[in-house]
Amino acid sequence: MNYREVGLLLQEAGCGWVTMHGRTRSQKFRGAAHWDHIADLVDTLEIPVIGNGDVVDGASYAAMLERTRCHAVMVGRGAIGNPWLFSEAAAVDAGTEFRPPTLLEIMDVLHKHIDLIAKVRGERHAPSWCASTWCAISALSRSRGHAAAPLRQRERRGDARGAGRTATRSGGDVLKIRTRLRLLGAVCAIVLAAGCASRTGGRVNASPR
Repeated sequence: MNYREVGLLLQEAGCGWVTMHGRTRSQKFRGAAHWDHIADLVDTLEIPVIGNGDVVDGASYAAMLERTRCHAVMVGRGAIGNPWLFSEAAAVDAGTEFRPPTLLEIMDVLHKHIDLIAKVRGERHAPSWCASTWCAISALSRSRGHAAAPLRQRERRGDARGAGRTATRSGGDVLKIRTRLRLLGAVCAIVLAAGCASRTGGRVNASPR
């Protein structure tokens, strides 16, 4: 691997800092990021090193800082479907407790996401991002621990992408996608309430957190 050579060349060329992703070119998106290589580059260079790879939540953010001693962390795919990751990392830095988003907050952000993309790209381009919206719901559901298993199964079967294409081709476009999101939100809320009831002996607290 030539990350030391490349890092030293960039430093000599006058770069103020470098960012290193812990996977090799042959790995592509597979396997784990090699944080030990990032730590080695930190020890090799005099300029700051920004670490990247496998940071998906506050715990992994803190772990990368501790294991690599990098000067900062760059987040890529870990933030797709979970924009609250940055707030979680900020809570780690501040030493405060992170409050995960409620299901209502998640659905509200997804609705705004649809509205903004429709304004920027136009509603006829909905198929290209509808599947990503479903994946976002799945990722956020996993982070909250509710409705995760059904959504993971749906992703594995490819139903999310197919459902997006069917919805947009049928003429409803964004309106139908919004309807699907609201329906999914209601289902998630029912599943969450059922889980709370089972843990509290049938008592469900309907008040917002």
